Amino acid sequence: MKIKDLLFTSLRNLWRRKVRTILTILGVLIGSTSIIIMLSMGFAMTKTNEAFMEEMGGLSTITVYPSDSYMSSTEDKQNSSKKAILNESTLKKIQKMEGVKTILPFMESQNYNISLLKGKDQAYAPIYAVDFSKINDYGFKIANGENPIKKEDVLVGGSVQFDKVIGEQFIPIDVDFLNDKIELKVESFSEEELEGKPKTYKINITGILEEAMDETGYSIFVSMDYFKEIVKELDKKSKEKTNLANYSYVKLEMEKDADFKVTQEKLKEEGYVTHSMTDYFNEIQDMTKNTRNMFLIVGAVAFVVAAIGIANTMIMSVYERTKEIGVMKVIGASIKDIKNMFLMEATFIGLIGGVLSIAFSYLVSYILNTTGMGLGGVTEMMMTGEGEKTLVSYIPFWLPFVGVVFSTIVGLVSGYLPSRRATKISAIEAIRSQ
Repeated sequence: MKIKDLLFTSLRNLWRRKVRTILTILGVLIGSTSIIIMLSMGFAMTKTNEAFMEEMGGLSTITVYPSDSYMSSTEDKQNSSKKAILNESTLKKIQKMEGVKTILPFMESQNYNISLLKGKDQAYAPIYAVDFSKINDYGFKIANGENPIKKEDVLVGGSVQFDKVIGEQFIPIDVDFLNDKIELKVESFSEEELEGKPKTYKINITGILEEAMDETGYSIFVSMDYFKEIVKELDKKSKEKTNLANYSYVKLEMEKDADFKVTQEKLKEEGYVTHSMTDYFNEIQDMTKNTRNMFLIVGAVAFVVAAIGIANTMIMSVYERTKEIGVMKVIGASIKDIKNMFLMEATFIGLIGGVLSIAFSYLVSYILNTTGMGLGGVTEMMMTGEGEKTLVSYIPFWLPFVGVVFSTIVGLVSGYLPSRRATKISAIEAIRSQ
């Protein structure tokens, strides 16, 4: 029997029992959709984790602190007896480490309290000095304004705000950072220094950064040259001199294929304290993987039920078509043709159910994401003009096709035993039975 004849005969037989075929296909559709949706919820959790980590500083960055940093825990100090500092000399050594792409040093004031001043209102936020020529490689995304160029130019984090002090209360007020006259206010931590009077410096806020959960969202950034110029001037009247040769911390932008663990271990051996979001990301990914496996098991149960439904449908078909099978054998149909016919019918059920599940899966995914329904309220924190976007289900482009292939294979496997049974039916007994 030709393949064309097998296809035509199989489709015709399925159509003859429309209700049973539709119900069986419906079972496959539900099973395939369950697998796709359950996996899509796992993928949504992965994307959520990635988005969150990017908000917290990115997955390609290692932050390095000196050994005497406030970030150094008691355990860090006990594990390393080396004193590690961050200056131009040590940065050159770090730059030569395998996998390190670029380095961005940060410097902050230890002797002075620096804030933004507008009239009598102030914005209190950490102020860091950076090299503005390198910021684009480290997640500094400007939401409004433009990149700083001049020495007095300043970038402000998207979450920084001015407060009006009323008694002991701090009342947030609206300020146009880009157009209002704003100065840099510097006070000494010691009342005896600077004669107890704060000093102000001219600045030009050129850009407002996007809101973020790391220092780029909650800090103020000035140029390294301007920062050193101000501190040197203040140090002339201060008892404690600022060490402008050492940096507070640095960020390492790593190559895509770099081994973070190896680099971090080398830095720790030198006495540095390191921090990378990949440390947390790997742990979270392990938990996400376990959750995704749980989702997969739940979806697989529905697929097993669908497979049983296909097998039941095909066995019933064999019983009902016993005489037909006998006639086919008498007129010369081979055992192989009979077997292939039933296998093809079962395969068609799996294939059609899988194809229909593509549209149904995207529909369910859309409903879940629109309504925000899902296990644990899985969300991707994507700050847009419309607020937070909920991501409960994410379907990669390849997942529906895998679902179709898997459904087809399930149909093929489910039809194997019924097809074998059909080939063992005796032609004479089949004709006598009805």
